[in-house]
Amino acid sequence: MIALWQNWRDFGTVRLWDNGVKIDQLENNPNAWTTLKDLVDTSHENHKQVMYTFGLSGQDKAVPSVASVTALAEKLAKWSAAQKGPGKDGGINTYELWNEPNAKGFFSGTPEQLAQLNAAMIKEMKKYDPTATIASPAVSFDSSEKSINSFEDQYFTAMNKLGVLKDIQQVDFHGYQTPTQTPEQVVQDIADMRQIQSKFGLSKDPLVDSEDSFGKDIWVPNAQTQADDVAQKFIMEKAEGITPGPPR
Repeated sequence: MIALWQNWRDFGTVRLWDNGVKIDQLENNPNAWTTLKDLVDTSHENHKQVMYTFGLSGQDKAVPSVASVTALAEKLAKWSAAQKGPGKDGGINTYELWNEPNAKGFFSGTPEQLAQLNAAMIKEMKKYDPTATIASPAVSFDSSEKSINSFEDQYFTAMNKLGVLKDIQQVDFHGYQTPTQTPEQVVQDIADMRQIQSKFGLSKDPLVDSEDSFGKDIWVPNAQTQADDVAQKFIMEKAEGITPGPPR
């Protein structure tokens, strides 16, 4: 796997997740802001854009309050915007509104509750960091197709009712395969996502697989097969005209 992806310069964006800078870590640990600055600065020094993904550390945490995520989004957007401007190349380029909210362990609320949180967050990001791109929460295909389509339908319907669907500028997903699937499954995943985009008037927005892999080691124990699986997905996604994510 490492050998296959050793030319990391081919990737254009660094996605911040599992780096110690999730929203509750930024709220409760002042050192997390130092970590965030180091990560963002290093990424830009190497000519990479930065995607910040919202989410909580730990498993099955309670749904945060609108007030808490609003305050954090305001602080984060102000922090990011301060690093941009003439002669500066810094800050956050893309805000991904949540990590795998349809998967167990990442969001314990309903699609409508996530939409309420995201609507409040978007308001702060547009106000204080308007040049950044706003990406939809990245749903995971390491689940049933029915659950993904149901979640997305409820979520985007709620976002439309809240008047913020128009503020989504990029649609994200994670094309993980289940133990019984092959890498070719990602082509169907892409078709499902494009159907959702079409239904909600988001077809012109870029479709991005922001995180992907073969799944778990126990599913694909051979290292070469793992690398082959990820490479096949990368090639197929490029052929489908979407942006493939780096392997996890």
